[in-house]
Amino acid sequence: VLIAATGLNSCSPTANNDIKPTTLIPLASGQVTSSGGTRLVNYSLSCGCPFKMQVRSADTSDWIVYEYPNFGDLQSQHSIRASLKAGAPSGMHRGMIEIGTVQPETTEDLRDTLRDSVMVP
Repeated sequence: VLIAATGLNSCSPTANNDIKPTTLIPLASGQVTSSGGTRLVNYSLSCGCPFKMQVRSADTSDWIVYEYPNFGDLQSQHSIRASLKAGAPSGMHRGMIEIGTVQPETTEDLRDTLRDSVMVP
């Protein structure tokens, strides 16, 4: 009986084919610009459940910064802010960050990759 109650309370899908898999939903706004513009991406799960996120990998110049202050917390939405540091030298600056959900809050391994580039005149 305890196992059945745990299965019914789970936010993540079970083996039952009637249940749709949980997906990671990004909602992005803005873009990184040389004049101080930032990009914000908010992530939630299709089930509406709280979850944790983590950085899987990153490859970024010293000038593009990714901020993700609450990734280790169990919450229903996580945010990443990308920006260019003030004083960036002329040229093309690129950044990449791969993020993912943390198990056991989700049974799936949900991931996304953000890429940003900005040309500084």
